[in-house]
Amino acid sequence: FRAARPAQGSSLTARSRSGCPETPTDRTPTDRTPTDRTPTDRTPTDRTPTDHTLTGPDAEVARAEIGRTRDEAWATAVGHVERGLAVAVDYGHLRASRPLAGSLTGYRGGRQVPPLPDGSCDVTAHVAMDSVASAGERVARCAYSLRTQREGLRALGADGGRPPLSLAYQDPAGYVRALAEATAAAELTDPAGLGGHLWLWQPVGLAVDRLPLRP
Repeated sequence: FRAARPAQGSSLTARSRSGCPETPTDRTPTDRTPTDRTPTDRTPTDRTPTDHTLTGPDAEVARAEIGRTRDEAWATAVGHVERGLAVAVDYGHLRASRPLAGSLTGYRGGRQVPPLPDGSCDVTAHVAMDSVASAGERVARCAYSLRTQREGLRALGADGGRPPLSLAYQDPAGYVRALAEATAAAELTDPAGLGGHLWLWQPVGLAVDRLPLRP
């Protein structure tokens, strides 16, 4: 999107307007939202240019988030792997839950805020992970595995379970270390938090049955 930076001394309000028309390569089948039916449907960037105030995730803003360069970057990375496992971890969404108004948001000091492109916060958008995965799969010519961080870490043995209390009597120092590790694992596997991140595993020249989580 294009946005104008507020003048010095003005209120923190940024406005966006329609950007350039999409090209055929900018819109892939996996990037399409569930309500998109045919290539002739009107897309957010086809709509009449209208200014919208960026007020947060619920604002009535029509946006298209183009992920072509992102997908190409992942495909290039996978293409440099002769034999092994390429791994990508990020927060994102899949086609069935693609945000209709886009996922553009802002963060300041670790808190989510309206995405004002005025330098007062970090502006980011979530990743269409299934689109990224398809790009790498075409290069690797091997099925990928896409799961949540919670599933991935649990498959690797980090379940966040508390150590047995008997360890506290047998080895107090060891119990404290194990409890700290369990606390960290619980935070990383929390489905409402970091555990909701998506893990993309793309094998190259490896047997699929060697993956901790298979496709």
